[in-house]
Amino acid sequence: MKKSISQLVFVIFLIEFLFPNYSSAQGILITKSGDTIRCSRIEEGKSLSYKYWTAESEKPQKIKLSEIGNRFFMPEYKLTTNETDEFTGDFKRFSKYISIGGTIPDKMGYSGNLVVWMGKIVSSSDESYAIYLRTPMELGCSGADKNFVMIKFNDNEVITLENDIAEIDCGKNAVSTYLLSATALNKFRNDEIKSVRFQQSEFYADFYVMFPDCLIKTMQIIDD
Repeated sequence: MKKSISQLVFVIFLIEFLFPNYSSAQGILITKSGDTIRCSRIEEGKSLSYKYWTAESEKPQKIKLSEIGNRFFMPEYKLTTNETDEFTGDFKRFSKYISIGGTIPDKMGYSGNLVVWMGKIVSSSDESYAIYLRTPMELGCSGADKNFVMIKFNDNEVITLENDIAEIDCGKNAVSTYLLSATALNKFRNDEIKSVRFQQSEFYADFYVMFPDCLIKTMQIIDD
């Protein structure tokens, strides 16, 4: 299991870094040696390298792709869907997906990312919230009976989400979906998180969270 996941993460990492889809962004770089570099700006460099700026220095510094274990860009909190039925008043909102954290780096220094977004659907008879999660790591299928998500908050309370309501999907980046209870919503709106355990049908992975207030900010745009 560890070997196959490590190999997959390595391939995905190379694809994402060799074919980046950004020109300049604020974010965080994790080196293979375990150092965390918080960057006010990151830009593509030449010869598979990146230039970055920090709050402590106005001069750009350079780091090679081969020295980077993971990267996280500052989340953009916005809605991708915000629709209201003009006849019934029913509406649905979905947030843009964000990468909130990664696994502990493997022996090669690479780690896999966890991507999250949320949705809210309101009708005359019902109101429901859901959280959607996916990772490029091969953990199995979405929609399986044994799937779950455990979210650990900064006060060390853990909320477990069960009953993945997604359709069965065993493909790459299969999306798991969980409806949120009133208890979960209260925690999401008010408390920062520090780690997530994501289980699909075959395996689970633990992710450390780079943006502890990500759920708070996502709930704000969903509720607004």
